[in-house]
Amino acid sequence: MSDIITIFDLAMMHESSIQLLGIFFDIVGAFYLSRAFIFKSPEDIKSETYGSKSSKFLCSFGMSGNLFFSFYTQGIEARIGFIWLLLGFLFQGIGVIWSSIIIPIYLVLQIFINCAIISEVICHRLVDFNRVKAIHNSDRIKH
Repeated sequence: MSDIITIFDLAMMHESSIQLLGIFFDIVGAFYLSRAFIFKSPEDIKSETYGSKSSKFLCSFGMSGNLFFSFYTQGIEARIGFIWLLLGFLFQGIGVIWSSIIIPIYLVLQIFINCAIISEVICHRLVDFNRVKAIHNSDRIKH
């Protein structure tokens, strides 16, 4: 028999260390940190650079508005990714220090899924097109 644990074996486990939750959190944290670059299309880069028309960005004249939106989005995603990574490392550390902490696998998955949904809702609320446009316009007025 093989010592490799498959996803099916993992799902069939009745209990798990809190370290598993930490690993899940770290994976999502790494995804959030790299999401701005993984999903950036050539059209997005062109729109950021030259201010060309795009449904994703604020303006089609010059690049400052589009860069603002892009940097703002990347900042939000980086903060969310950092929180996920921090929690993941914290859970792994707790699992190493107190290895007797065992939680049911369904609870690990439920915590993970709930946190993923909540962070995605927060990210979408913070990166809402109208909200970012209002922030951008209010900053322009102050100068």
